[in-house]
Amino acid sequence: MYPADLVVLIMAYIFTGISTTAYDYAAPPVHRKEYVIRRNVPLTLALCLIWPFAVLIDVRESYRSRKGYVRFISGAIALFCTFYLWGWAISCGACVLLKNQLLAYAISGAALVFLTPVFTILSMPRYTVK
Repeated sequence: MYPADLVVLIMAYIFTGISTTAYDYAAPPVHRKEYVIRRNVPLTLALCLIWPFAVLIDVRESYRSRKGYVRFISGAIALFCTFYLWGWAISCGACVLLKNQLLAYAISGAALVFLTPVFTILSMPRYTVK
């Protein structure tokens, strides 16, 4: 694995964690989780880094309540792949134009920060309130 791929992979992992945590914060009051209600900042930051476990717990709960767990897990996987592919494309394009790999990573990270809400809305399933 090339170092450039590893950097983009780490960026995709971190941005996916931020997106899944923001997805929990954007939930309607009926679907809010305990850490969102109590505004537990340390747990929020930890969930940004260990988001696969949080996603698996959400999938298990969705499966038990007979809700759309397939859409949730596929949305999280699609979100990670989207961040990786767009991060890689922006990084490669910036590196070709600027001839500086570190600056290309910085531009890619900045672009992904602004694209995070768009990717989250497109990838993750919508909440349904019944």
